[in-house]
Amino acid sequence: MRKSYSEQINISLNEFISFFLFQFSLVAKTLIAHPCTVLRRQCQVHQFARTLHLTPFTLIPVVCKVVSNEGFLTLWKGAIGSGVLWGLSTAGEILIADLFGLPRSTAISMTPFIVSSFVETVRSESGLGEELRVMDVVTNGINRLRFDFIGPKDNSKRFSLVYLSVPTACLFTSHYVVTNAIYDWIYSLFKRYVDRKPAHEKTIYYRYFPEIFSTFTSHMLADLALYPFETVLHRLYIQGTRTLIDNLDNGVTAISITAKYAGFFDCFRTIIRREGFWALYAAKWEGKGVEERARIHQLISMIEALHQSGDYAGSPEALYALVEGCADGRPSESIKALIDYRVAVRYFYVIRNFPLL
Repeated sequence: MRKSYSEQINISLNEFISFFLFQFSLVAKTLIAHPCTVLRRQCQVHQFARTLHLTPFTLIPVVCKVVSNEGFLTLWKGAIGSGVLWGLSTAGEILIADLFGLPRSTAISMTPFIVSSFVETVRSESGLGEELRVMDVVTNGINRLRFDFIGPKDNSKRFSLVYLSVPTACLFTSHYVVTNAIYDWIYSLFKRYVDRKPAHEKTIYYRYFPEIFSTFTSHMLADLALYPFETVLHRLYIQGTRTLIDNLDNGVTAISITAKYAGFFDCFRTIIRREGFWALYAAKWEGKGVEERARIHQLISMIEALHQSGDYAGSPEALYALVEGCADGRPSESIKALIDYRVAVRYFYVIRNFPLL
């Protein structure tokens, strides 16, 4: 049966909105979250740092010096590689899930490219002679994988990618499990609280607030719980790569990574013994919540425009269904994206009815 003109218009509109949801999410992640990621990772791998930068205030003068020496774009180093890594992960999930019917998990297979992308984000640009290329993440990952199997013997104490793939997969899996467990626990608590309220007091705020609060809190607590794990893993990534990083104690010089660890648990024990427990939480003030908040707030303006367009004006359910349909069409990160876009729609209607929030 041939679809009507209005149905065809709705389908085209859904595809158009879905495309821009991709773009808003990617732009927010690149422009806002990536500089924080660069600084956080450099603090994590800086052994024997005089300042752990547990608050952002100690990092501001250092960042000003780094920018004056290397240029403003140094805060976005590795952004292209991160985009390539995202594309590879998307293609890998499509291949694994749609063709082979396996779970959407690419942590093990993507470890070579995760490591090479990480090195790009922490490498100092001081004295960097060669021009960076778009596909460096791919070529460096393949070369390192090749050297692990058929290359000459390496005396640099660099860990093999096979070894690194195990803790990498554990980190991704643990974050997913912890996030969902905390979400279910917090959501059930708030849901019971809301259910006890009288019907006339159950405004739209109480209808959507449990899910909004649970989503953000679960991600924040999962990041906090697994941050030491991430710090140790990042130090294993960079060991033996002969990478220079910016010295975030002064912001002027570059330093080499000289610490040598025998393995994951040796790295964990050595950090606590020689640098102190709080070295595991270096630069934790940044966290990954910046990215989550950025992705949500970037969508608010789009939802505002849709709300005022006429077709969806005054109908949260219709607009919610539209954005949900667009999110379901994502080929990658479908579950996480769907949560983000659901929260964006609901958050919009909450702040619309409660402007003081």
